[in-house]
Amino acid sequence: MNSARRLLVLIDGWRTSTASTSVARRGDGNPASMQFWAEHRLAMQLMDDVESALNALATTGTDMSAYRSAVPAWYSAIFSMPLPWHTQGTNPRELISEDKLNMLGALASLLDVVNWEPAWPGEEADIFETLTHAEQLLRDDLSIADATKRYLLGLIEELRYAVQNMDENGNAPARKVSMELVGAMTTLAVTTPNPNDRKKWFTVAMKIAKLVGVSAVTKVVEGGIDEIIRMLEA
Repeated sequence: MNSARRLLVLIDGWRTSTASTSVARRGDGNPASMQFWAEHRLAMQLMDDVESALNALATTGTDMSAYRSAVPAWYSAIFSMPLPWHTQGTNPRELISEDKLNMLGALASLLDVVNWEPAWPGEEADIFETLTHAEQLLRDDLSIADATKRYLLGLIEELRYAVQNMDENGNAPARKVSMELVGAMTTLAVTTPNPNDRKKWFTVAMKIAKLVGVSAVTKVVEGGIDEIIRMLEA
């Protein structure tokens, strides 16, 4: 299920809920809990991916103007702009109009056609094992600046969470953070003075890339890590 369809399911669930207030319709209905806000975070992650899809399709010549015109309504629904958060109000209003919701459904179908969200290629166990290995390497490497180490360890933890929750949230959050992690580790490899460390971090980055299907990055490894390092040293 792609991001547009998952967002559609979320918004439609809020729209058709029999709960009297917007707060009661979201998550567990308790703004003091993390579960309540996790649903909002997911909605924003899905919306971010939807906008990425719109931009990507537009750059290839597809007219996305009709879909773009509905984007403000989708944001409005996520933030419950038309409805009070804590009170029902005297004049009940729609969370989102039927035509704007239908546009989201139409976009979801289009994204299915273009295979915007392909199947996740790696096995969970392999991904977790690789992330644990990368985490241990980072913790043991005393040459890496603390700020860099914290940033990379944070990305690893984010990717773990995203992979663990793919069944519920889809693979868009995992895909995004995995690309950031692979890019960050590749940058670490490029900027590390020690050739042995370069090879170590390239190897880890490419392992993650292969497991999560970051094809644009995985192609780099086809030339051979040793050759890449040799070119960097030239």
